[in-house]
Amino acid sequence: MAKKRQKRLSPTAGIFRDDQSLCMQWCHNNAIKIYLLPKPWNSEEYEIEIMEQGTKIKSGVKYPVEEAYTKVWELYCHYYDANNK
Repeated sequence: MAKKRQKRLSPTAGIFRDDQSLCMQWCHNNAIKIYLLPKPWNSEEYEIEIMEQGTKIKSGVKYPVEEAYTKVWELYCHYYDANNK
């Protein structure tokens, strides 16, 4: 039986804003990690988890792959903006 092909992300997938790399770097330096949880093999959607200084928070919402990557960047920028006014 042939393997199911993975969907490829578009080149603009996950681009939220210009300084998103700075936001992610700031979060990692302050012990905030945001990542996609592994999905079941038969699912096309991902859940997001935030680990903030040892505390884990699940999103509870499942996102299609491109939307999930954009949401991760959005959350990194949200934490950065909330703590750097």
